[in-house]
Amino acid sequence: MTFPFGAVDTDMYVLALPIEGNSPLLSVVVFVGGMSAATAMVIVECVALSIMVSNDIVVPLVLQRSPESRTGQKDFGDFLLRVRRFAIFGIMVMAYFYYRALGNTQLAAIGLLSFAAIAQLAPAFFGGLFWRRATAQGAMAGMVVGVAVWIYTLFLPSFLDGNTAGMQLLRHGPFGIAALRPQALFGADLPPLLHGVLWSLALNLMTYIVLSLSRAPSSIERLQADLFVPHALAPMTPTFRRWRTTVTVQDIQSTVAQYLGPDRARHRSKPSRSPANPTSTRQHRPTSNCCSMPNI
Repeated sequence: MTFPFGAVDTDMYVLALPIEGNSPLLSVVVFVGGMSAATAMVIVECVALSIMVSNDIVVPLVLQRSPESRTGQKDFGDFLLRVRRFAIFGIMVMAYFYYRALGNTQLAAIGLLSFAAIAQLAPAFFGGLFWRRATAQGAMAGMVVGVAVWIYTLFLPSFLDGNTAGMQLLRHGPFGIAALRPQALFGADLPPLLHGVLWSLALNLMTYIVLSLSRAPSSIERLQADLFVPHALAPMTPTFRRWRTTVTVQDIQSTVAQYLGPDRARHRSKPSRSPANPTSTRQHRPTSNCCSMPNI
């Protein structure tokens, strides 16, 4: 009601209102509040993404290729810090260039684009909770197809509005095929966001179901289905089960040594037995594992 349509960026309404009302003190307060909120969001997201990059991408690759990681002879603390710092810098650089490439796109539009991308996890997430027939191959293939359709229908068009070649692709489709227009697949006349979300989720779900039904679940997939989706006629079983694992005591001691040091790890791994009374260890055993090993 205050500003004509298009006169002020919608992301700046709260700041533009006190400026329009000739209230400089309130304008400064609004500006400082908005700047602190934006800065906090950038810090939190960059730190969280850098931790994901280091823990899920870089560290597994390094541990697989480094024989020193199994013996506990290498300290990875400095390495993790460097990886996360470089990841923070890289994420901020990519975010800046992405923002510059979008031109005058509003922040709300970028947020909706991100929500549409994260929605591609929904079929595999809910399917794994309620469908016993689901398989890992179907879940991964569905997410790959959904993300690919999201890129084609939503992510790429966000870059193509500002150039002639991009407009030609949006209007006539690749190689002049009108049925493959990114924002009107097979003639669907829908708003761009709704169009991209529906097509990506539909193809994601269809791929997930078809590939899950195309082969029998593996043993680990059947086991996880029993844990998450128990059969209606099966008796209730206790949640605690014995598991056989290939992890040895040496592997555990090497892992703990990276945090406590080799000497302390060896000291804490030795049982305190009394020669005179072999049963004394049972009498003096702590009631909880948290008392015998620090929380790492």
